[in-house]
Amino acid sequence: MIDEYFYEVVALAALVGGGLFLAGLRNPVVFFYAGLFGTAILKTPELPIVREKFTIVELCLLCLWMCWPLLLKSRLPSKSTGLIYLWGGGFCIVCLSSSLIAITTAPPRMVTTRMAAWSLLEAINYCYGVAILWTCVQVLDTWQRWVGAIMSWVGGMAVASFVGAAAVAGVAPGWAYEETGRINSTLRNENQVPSMILPLLVIVLMIAVRRGLLMRYRGLALMIFIAALLTAVGTGSRTAALMIGLSGAGVVWILHSAMRSKLSVYRFQLVNLAIAFAGLVVVYFAFAWSQYDGKYSLMSTPSWQRPAVLLIEWSEGKRKIDYTRPQQIQNAMEYFWHSPVLGTGPKFGPAFAATGGEVHNTYFSLLLETGFVGLGAFLALIWLAAYLGFEAARKCRYPWYGILGRALIVGLFLLCLYNATMLGLRQRNIWFLLGMLLAFSDLVLSGVRPDTTMPRWIPQGWKAIYVDEDGDEDVSQTTQPALPGIGPVNPGWRPPALAGRSGKPDEATKSSAKRS
Repeated sequence: MIDEYFYEVVALAALVGGGLFLAGLRNPVVFFYAGLFGTAILKTPELPIVREKFTIVELCLLCLWMCWPLLLKSRLPSKSTGLIYLWGGGFCIVCLSSSLIAITTAPPRMVTTRMAAWSLLEAINYCYGVAILWTCVQVLDTWQRWVGAIMSWVGGMAVASFVGAAAVAGVAPGWAYEETGRINSTLRNENQVPSMILPLLVIVLMIAVRRGLLMRYRGLALMIFIAALLTAVGTGSRTAALMIGLSGAGVVWILHSAMRSKLSVYRFQLVNLAIAFAGLVVVYFAFAWSQYDGKYSLMSTPSWQRPAVLLIEWSEGKRKIDYTRPQQIQNAMEYFWHSPVLGTGPKFGPAFAATGGEVHNTYFSLLLETGFVGLGAFLALIWLAAYLGFEAARKCRYPWYGILGRALIVGLFLLCLYNATMLGLRQRNIWFLLGMLLAFSDLVLSGVRPDTTMPRWIPQGWKAIYVDEDGDEDVSQTTQPALPGIGPVNPGWRPPALAGRSGKPDEATKSSAKRS
């Protein structure tokens, strides 16, 4: 696409980028939103060394960090920041140390200039992910900014989903397909699509049944939901099919808490959509199996049939669900014991363990290349985000925000499943989602009230998405959850005063809309 329409793409990018830059200078959080939205658009030219890794996301985050002094922030007490320094910083140190040790000690035949550069780049890439995580926690210091981050991701999800749905219908441009007919939409390959569109699948379903939201916006959310399902199926990914199934389980989990909230969602509609969702999954598998000719081929079997066919034949014992990944994991574990502490170094693992390419499993790849220390630090970040996010959702005094927090936890589990089948740390979504969950925990613990004044650039019809006015505003009993075996990170913490003696909002509350 870029080669065929080079000048058009450059002109459009200059126009959009110029407007974005001017908006970002006035309010740098715009750069953050644009970067999160940009995770859906990864079709970029390959550059020297970094190849295709420098995308819209990186450009926007660089602008954000350059404008950091202009970013107005509240004094939100954050326990997450210290935990990121501890576990995220440890993860970065392990990755960089492992890379440098490998470059200096590996056999000369393996340490070429290109391999050394790739290893350092991979380590820096992992550190960059931690920087994204830290940035999320620092930026998302109000409820409006937190919901704004969710909506930015939903916006990118909508673009990728609608282009993908058009590809399923056969009316999309050629760049939306891979050479085997599988759909990659606006991303570089089909395996990146599920990690972008499916983590927020439950979110858009909840928006579709949100009380107080105009019908046209709820209908749009439902259209995004259906388009995302079509796109995920069109990728021909077995992982996408499993993620959709896990999303259904997540809906059932959220349904229990949502049913207790009479004012947050239309409960009858939510139950019916949940049943329809389950029915669609069953109908898809049944229809795909009925149209299967019994001769599976990567080139001839339609991509939308492949997940159902492979999973059904695997369940019947007619084929293995995968041949490559088990062998890669076996080779990785056999070589892991040669360097169990810090690993072989990023990018060196496949060469030492002869895995025939990168290990298509984030956890075993980290175990091989950064040892159990690196893997342990990464798993600690995931566990902390999941635990603190769950505790925050359980104690959140605002039902709508609690539902969104639970939906993000479902998204985290979906990405954990995805990372069990792919090396997904180079993609930014896992880091953004971890940061959004930790920011959610900080917001709940600090007792911050929702801003009721909407910024002018947000449509007033979206107020029901951004503002939860149905919650219990008595935050005097808010406490920090203790981590098992650690205890409260800041035992002396107390909620900040939210209003003066007159009961009117303080100056920080008055200015929060401007900062958003």
